[in-house]
Amino acid sequence: MSSTKYQSEKENDVSVEAAASYSGLFSAGADFKLNSDQKEAASRFLNSVETKTITVGAPPPEDGKALTWASTVKDNPVPMEYSLESIEYIFTKNFMSQLNVDYNRIRYNIQERRLDNCKHLQNTGQLDTCENVRTGFSKIKILTKTKLYFHYKRVNFSTLNECTKMCLDEIKCKAISYCVQECTQYEHYCYMYDHGGRSNKTYQRDIIPCQPYGRWCGVAANENKNWQSAVFSTKIQQRMEFNATNIKGVRRSSFNAKNVSTESACKSRCEKDDFCAAYTFTSSPDINMKCHLYAESGIDGLFVDLHTNTYFITSV
Repeated sequence: MSSTKYQSEKENDVSVEAAASYSGLFSAGADFKLNSDQKEAASRFLNSVETKTITVGAPPPEDGKALTWASTVKDNPVPMEYSLESIEYIFTKNFMSQLNVDYNRIRYNIQERRLDNCKHLQNTGQLDTCENVRTGFSKIKILTKTKLYFHYKRVNFSTLNECTKMCLDEIKCKAISYCVQECTQYEHYCYMYDHGGRSNKTYQRDIIPCQPYGRWCGVAANENKNWQSAVFSTKIQQRMEFNATNIKGVRRSSFNAKNVSTESACKSRCEKDDFCAAYTFTSSPDINMKCHLYAESGIDGLFVDLHTNTYFITSV
């Protein structure tokens, strides 16, 4: 509508805004809701404006009827973008604070059992796979010359593939460690890791900080030329922690981790980085740059560092 026409309508006490709303119903074929005066106002308004119709999905029909348009939507639906979040996010303070339920416990149980549920759906033919690996990531990250400590289970195996398959088949297992040379009593044993295990005397000579003997300890690692380990990133629910452990490899650009002073902030930076597979955080007061991010391709192995913890995040 031109400014001259708009001014003229206003001077004649015509409500342009009301006429515009009437014209919307008129154009959509819902003019049966209008009385004769409203229809006249809508018609006069349409004759005074230039319109251009831009459609997404089904175009308006020639008869201009809303019901006709609605019937064609099923064949030409409007495209919609959406993403799905895990149901666990419902069980948070934002949604559950007013309810008398232990939502933290429910959320934890969902996180711990969702892979079990996915495996069940896969076994019953309802899903093809439980793995949805991010671009640039592999299902298994091999750590050369690396020995892990504080396993929850030790089993016999004949080949490396057998050890790998045993871990993949066991819900709890998220990493393995096995001897590859000069093995003596360790030969043909597959060590499985989740969150930790019991300490024993064999760890003392490797300077792994967890005493006294028999105490439960979180998973740790050290450099060892006779051992090889692997982390199954698709089986990690949130993250896998390696205590007193640092990464041997090439760090990602330090720009995103600059001025990070807490482990939680370091974790957040890694999760927002499309290529971050693991991060380290040091508690040493002598080190200014406390947070370091690593791409999967930049990780060669792990070694003992009493002031640093390493965290692998999920690749799904």
